[in-house]
Amino acid sequence: MGDLSLAWRERPIWKQAVASGLLLVIGTTGCGGLLGSSPPPKNPSGNLAPADPTPLGRCKIAASSSNPLVTEWPASEKAHLESLMGSRTVAVQFSGCEMRIIDACRLPGHYAWRRTTLATDTIEITNADDLYAKLPLGAVSLEGELERSGRLAVRTTVAGQLQLEGLQAEQAASDACADATHVVSAVSVGAFKLLSGGAARAQGGAGALGLGAGISTQQTESIMRESGVQGACSAATAETPDPQCGAPIQLFLEPLRRADAGGKVDASALQEQVAKQAGGIQVTFAPPEEGERWTLRDAGGTELCQLPCQRWVGQSSGYYLQRERMGNVDVATVPMPAAFAYPPGSSIEASYRPERGSPFWANLTFYFVGLPTAALGAVFLGFGLEQTISGRDCSDFGDCPLFGSAGGNLGISLFYLSMAGASTYWYLWSHEAEVTVKRPGEEARRGATGVAGNAPRGFTSLRLSTNGLSGTFW
Repeated sequence: MGDLSLAWRERPIWKQAVASGLLLVIGTTGCGGLLGSSPPPKNPSGNLAPADPTPLGRCKIAASSSNPLVTEWPASEKAHLESLMGSRTVAVQFSGCEMRIIDACRLPGHYAWRRTTLATDTIEITNADDLYAKLPLGAVSLEGELERSGRLAVRTTVAGQLQLEGLQAEQAASDACADATHVVSAVSVGAFKLLSGGAARAQGGAGALGLGAGISTQQTESIMRESGVQGACSAATAETPDPQCGAPIQLFLEPLRRADAGGKVDASALQEQVAKQAGGIQVTFAPPEEGERWTLRDAGGTELCQLPCQRWVGQSSGYYLQRERMGNVDVATVPMPAAFAYPPGSSIEASYRPERGSPFWANLTFYFVGLPTAALGAVFLGFGLEQTISGRDCSDFGDCPLFGSAGGNLGISLFYLSMAGASTYWYLWSHEAEVTVKRPGEEARRGATGVAGNAPRGFTSLRLSTNGLSGTFW
């Protein structure tokens, strides 16, 4: 042994390095389990074994999601969805990896366009579990491509939503809706691309004495499918999406509520869930004044609740408050704000008041009659007081300007000031219909209801209150 060690030490350095490299190669080849990790066990299909490896198990998990992407839904189904959304509520049967429209289930309602802030997102899929969780409707057909490329990605650009309005679910109790499991409460639309590949992969080799070589490869990313033009999404308006940016991307589903023992369906509760999913605000409505009855109604006039109550209200919902006729109390309506200055999901309190008097004409009278007569009244009052205090003889008209006497000036000033006072009272007493909202504990703010009352566009509304002079410019 000593001779062998001596002989080894006497070898030149370069020969020792070569011999060490050969031993390292032989060791790594024969004992791969020591220096490398063996691949995880596979199931018979060749996929990495998850907790539940069967497609059925994965689909059951996917069925718990209520917001599936529909980029891989068949084109015929998406076209059918678009054709129905203009005239009725769409009912579907959703089981996780499959979804079909139930044509026989005809529920009243329609979908209104709501433009949102332009948003772009990329959904990465690197294994089968991701595939079934994020893209369940196309998971079965895409498994092979995912195994081949190692990566899928869905790049989406959303321009807005089509949101359900005017829902009346009474017909859901019919046998025609027995197969339906959900209704479509909203659809996000825009443009998308389904991409394959593009994941970076590295391969390395062993080297002797810390010297080694490694290579890295980058797969080319390819487009499998696309719909819509991303650049056209910025052209969407508040009235309609751009035709080149209207592809259905994601559905928001709400479980279909069945009839109770009396054969009625709680359409109000379903409508509230629709508003909540559409980025709504939870609003607590104050109780009405004594002797009045107020209700909250949707855009179609369906009563949602009787005030005081708490409801979810979506942006641009079309909801309005209505004072019901009771004895000598007439019907009045107050529109809900088109937008709230609070993030989605906030809880706020709302007070309200109907239109009183004639705000438009009261404004005109105040500015074009009240203010001028107040100024004239002040002028005549000043002359009258000056004449009274000074004791000037006003028997000659030339000695006392205007009406020649202190009594005359004071009388005219009283007339003008009375007109100014009457117009000011009418102005302060009249007000538009409005909803005032606030978070608990903060100062109330007026809702953004748009142009109030009958004021024409471009009219400037100024108001005098205990807080000073305020204005609104339209």
